[in-house]
Amino acid sequence: MKKKIKLGLLGNNLSKSRAKYLHEMLGDIYNLDLVYENIDLKKNNLDFLTELENCKKNSFSAVNITHPYKQIAYQQAEIDNSLPKNLFSINTIVFNKESKFGTNTDFTGFVKSMLKKFGKDFSVGKVFLMGAGGVAYAIAFGIAQFNIKDLVIYDEDLSKSKVLADLLNKENINARYIEKKIDISNEVRSSDGLINATPLGMYQYPGNAFNESDIKNQSWSFDAVYTPENTEFMKVCRKLNMQTLSGFQLFLHQGLDAFFHFTGIKTNSDEIEDIFLKKFPDTLI
Repeated sequence: MKKKIKLGLLGNNLSKSRAKYLHEMLGDIYNLDLVYENIDLKKNNLDFLTELENCKKNSFSAVNITHPYKQIAYQQAEIDNSLPKNLFSINTIVFNKESKFGTNTDFTGFVKSMLKKFGKDFSVGKVFLMGAGGVAYAIAFGIAQFNIKDLVIYDEDLSKSKVLADLLNKENINARYIEKKIDISNEVRSSDGLINATPLGMYQYPGNAFNESDIKNQSWSFDAVYTPENTEFMKVCRKLNMQTLSGFQLFLHQGLDAFFHFTGIKTNSDEIEDIFLKKFPDTLI
């Protein structure tokens, strides 16, 4: 009799999430008795810490964590020591008998996505990062592995921008933050790469985090939004024939890394991507 693997996703506004589809599909592929439950905290007026403990008590093997609880989750687990020491954000918790193991597959998944798209010798140049929340931490520490010259950060909450820039500088990553909105345009226009790490572009938060008039001379861009894949930001960049990396690749690679932590099974990302897109063809719409 196969051991049941009970997994879940804790976050807000999960109706469009495809994590359940990916993990249950992987369970079928590898002949596992695997179920994956979406636990929408906002919709059901639930408390994150309470539900995290409930998952452990109710025999969940592990959970993924999404917006906006990744930094809160960091305080609740024993952190993977292979992560950068100042990356104070996690998106995956595995329940052990006496403890919780926390890691960040957004970080590892983003690095793998960049390597697959651009190669290990890619120089990102000057990068403008819009947003300083949980996923921005993973991206900021990940992008530092690609010959970065200057990382400029802006978040509506300036305190978040400052904290993230300070943490990056502690690890000798050249980062700074924008204090005034008026300064954004010039910094964006002089950047080689643009990254959206805000929720803007998601189905529930439509729009573009960047002013379209500032997107013109950059060479590459990345959007952390998973769904839809072709966000307003990506549409503008693709119209300009810019090299783009979409949130789907982050979704795929972080999901496969999480699946490894859940089950110990290593997967072939190209094979799984092909199977997933055949099964869920509307993913790239």
